[in-house]
Amino acid sequence: GEPDEIPGVEVLKNTLKNYSPSGAFETALLVSCLTLLGMEPEAEKHVTYLIDTQLQDGSWEASAFLRLTNPEVKEPWKIIDSGTLYADNNALFTTATVISAIAGLSGYRDQKRRKTPDRIMLKRIS
Repeated sequence: GEPDEIPGVEVLKNTLKNYSPSGAFETALLVSCLTLLGMEPEAEKHVTYLIDTQLQDGSWEASAFLRLTNPEVKEPWKIIDSGTLYADNNALFTTATVISAIAGLSGYRDQKRRKTPDRIMLKRIS
């Protein structure tokens, strides 16, 4: 269904609107959530931060960790050592997440524009 049909979505939107992410990885995840909830203006504010913090080599400062949970662990949030933890030493997790979030927002904008009748009419005329 649409985001507005999800129970408690207004509470979630308010929570995300007031959330202060830490680092590029969290910011990118927030941008993805805001985009999926149709909160484009809020997402764009955070994209500005991401663009401003992009490093010279095109990546973002590593701020993510990846845990590969052991298969036998059913509730990893209850166990301190539930699997191998990998630091994002080469900023791969962070950079991929940022690029995905920005691309997702861009795709959302494109999809929104395609649904605008004036835009469709201009395409037909030209």
